[in-house]
Amino acid sequence: MRHVTWETTPDGDKPRGRARDFTLVELLVTIAAIAILAALLVPALNKARDMAKSISCVNNLKTLGQSAMFYVNDANDYLPAGSTLYDDRYQRWTTCLAQYQTAGATNGYTECIGYNGYPTVLKFYCPATSSTPTAIYTYGANYADDAASNKRIPFTYFHPASGRTALQRFSAIPPELCMFADAVSYVASNPCTNSGRLTFDLSGDGVLDSGPSGSYSSFAPWRHRNGLNIVFMDGHATWISFADWQTNMNKSGIIFNSRYGDKL
Repeated sequence: MRHVTWETTPDGDKPRGRARDFTLVELLVTIAAIAILAALLVPALNKARDMAKSISCVNNLKTLGQSAMFYVNDANDYLPAGSTLYDDRYQRWTTCLAQYQTAGATNGYTECIGYNGYPTVLKFYCPATSSTPTAIYTYGANYADDAASNKRIPFTYFHPASGRTALQRFSAIPPELCMFADAVSYVASNPCTNSGRLTFDLSGDGVLDSGPSGSYSSFAPWRHRNGLNIVFMDGHATWISFADWQTNMNKSGIIFNSRYGDKL
């Protein structure tokens, strides 16, 4: 960029322009101003991007919750299984909901994560984790490994030999409880169960927050702005902070409800 000054010729002709270069000081000031603006804008842009991903995640979970509600209407009020033996994996909630949406498709895993061009309206992975689906589910069901002892926790372990009584009835689950949440597996272990019983303080804040397997019992409570997204049994979805999640893992609230016999 150049400044232009005007001079008059000795013979009185029209003025002619003479360009003057920026000084080094002026150039450095301009660069510094641009750097300051960038430093102010980049954090705001990153925050806006993270917020957009969190909103998209809430929408994904809400869609999963609605799909589960439609499913139980056609399944005599029974929720699908939380987990199964590998040979019975088509009874798991991920596959059941994917098959329900794709009218009885056979390869539930590929439909769940959208591989091989399968069209699916369900998203079983959070946009904050990766732009490409992977083999790791990033939403998990609120899971009890013992249906007999935890009749008010939504999803449980299912084995065909035990019959349909091993599946939970949707109408029996308190509406304020978590259905699905940000997680690192397709099931997130409830603290009232053997697999989720709190034994570790993974965050180091003096409060137990992880079961025997560690990793926050497979929940992902730090994924979005130091918190996670949850869809509840009544169908609404929202963000809660890590502190709120940790509190509810340690006493009756949105993960389990002691009014119905669930005990730590």
